[in-house]
Parts: sequence; C-alpha cells; structure tokens
Amino acid sequence: MQMLPTLSVLQLWPALETIRMAQQLEAYGYHRLWLSEHHDQAAFSGSPLILTAIIAGITQRMRIGPAGVLLPYHSPLKVAEDVRMLELAFPGRIDLGIARATERDPGIAEALLDGRLPESAADGHAERVRKLLFFLGREGDGGADPARVAVPREAVSRAEVWILGTSEASAQTAARLGASFAFSRIINPSDPAMGEAIAAYRRFFTAAVQRQPQVCVAVAGLCSETDAVAEASLPDWARERRAPLVVGSGVTCRRQLRDLAERYGIDEFAFVDLSSTEKDRLTSYRILADACARPP
Repeated sequence: MQMLPTLSVLQLWPALETIRMAQQLEAYGYHRLWLSEHHDQAAFSGSPLILTAIIAGITQRMRIGPAGVLLPYHSPLKVAEDVRMLELAFPGRIDLGIARATERDPGIAEALLDGRLPESAADGHAERVRKLLFFLGREGDGGADPARVAVPREAVSRAEVWILGTSEASAQTAARLGASFAFSRIINPSDPAMGEAIAAYRRFFTAAVQRQPQVCVAVAGLCSETDAVAEASLPDWARERRAPLVVGSGVTCRRQLRDLAERYGIDEFAFVDLSSTEKDRLTSYRILADACARPP
C-alpha cells in the first residue's frame, strides 16, 4: 500500500496571519511549518528566525523553521547561535532551511549587505554552508572552535538541515554535504528539471548531516469541496500563469500529490495555498489535510 508523503506548509503570506493560523495548522495535523525570508515584500517576514520562536511558543508538536535563511545576508556563526538557542527552548522541533537566493531590489540588497561585497562565486555559498554546519557542531571547518564560540554550548545541534534550490547544482550541494534537499516547483515549474535534481541528489548523497536522504518539494495550489469550486477560486494571476499547480477537491489534490511522489521519489510536500483570504486558506488546508489523512 503506497503511503502519502509527509505534508507540511510553506508560509507565503503576512507574518501576523501566520501567527493566527499556526495553531489551527497544527490541529489539522501538518508536520512542519516553513517560514520564508523576504525583505522586498511587506506581506512577508524578513525575520524568519524570530517568527520561528513566536510560532514554536504557541504550538506544541509541529516542527518550525525558516525556509530559508538567505545566507548571503547572514553570518553563519550568528545563524548557528540563533538555531542552537531555539533548539534549547524547543528541543526536537526546530529545522533550518538554507537558501542562496538574493533580493531582486538592488537597494534592499545593498542595505542588507551594509557595505559588504555581495557573494559572487557559486562555490562561495557551499563554503558558507560548511561554516554554518561547523558552528552547529555538525561538520567542516569554520575557522574557530564551535565549543568556544557557538552559544549555547549545551549540545550539538540536531536540527534538520535543508538545502533549498531549483537546480541539479543545488541538489548536488545538498548531497555532498549530506543534508536534506528541498526543490521549489513554484520557482522552477519544470518537472523534468525537478526529476533530474532529485535523481542527482539521491545518486550523490553521502550520509553526514543526515543519515538518510530526504526530499521535499514546494508546491502551490488550492483545495476545495469540488474540482470546479477549486478552479473557480484560483486568483486570476495564478490562472493566467498556468504553472503546474495542485488544484481540485481533496481527493483530486491527494491523487496529484501521490502521483508526483511516486514518479519522482518525494518524501514531503510543502504546500503553499493560493486562496485569496485567510479564512479560505484555512479551509483549503483543512480539506487537504483531511483528504491526505484518510486511508488510500
């Protein structure tokens, strides 16, 4: 009997709305809430690690974490210290997604860098990730003793570390570091590219940060009582874009997710709901969770 992959949520709506929705999403049974970092859109949060602490404090079981920290703008040591502090307060519930992406607005990017030179070489990202893993106490060489500089020192980090990406190159970085890999089907809607990236990740994976390879795919869509209602509820911009979406009744969305998982070897989906209002988003997430919780 084919089991459905783990079902999680990716936040792409205002931070205050996320705080209001978090307890309900946990009650629906979602495994993880991924929190995005965006600085050029007022609707999102530029402080996902702070939001992680807030959400973890008002929930009980659901795993929480940024997806992802835009590492070009952050000190690997400071990110590691923040994650270790969160783990101390919420053991077993904190995860870390790491992204190489940068802001599109040059003015915002310059302000975030505060005079520092932007990352230019592709291999610069992998080196910064290695430093971050070192300060988490996982591997690599960060240039200082993690037991001396990384606070708190109580324990080595056990956070799940995910490398976010949209290409085979990102997948190979995750594989060689031995981290988990998350592919965004929202940014790169090409299923062949997704398949190649996942295949490369599994082929080159070396157990290090994680013992086993893990693949998560971020998908966008909308779930409703019927296929017709779901299609009619899509925002105009989503309907016009016609990128691959998971849209329909609970049964239809479940089938679409199961088919993707079986075809590409996906362990987890991070679902971005495209409903226009907070109320409709919660309804969509409830219907999807209920459908995916039923026996096949």
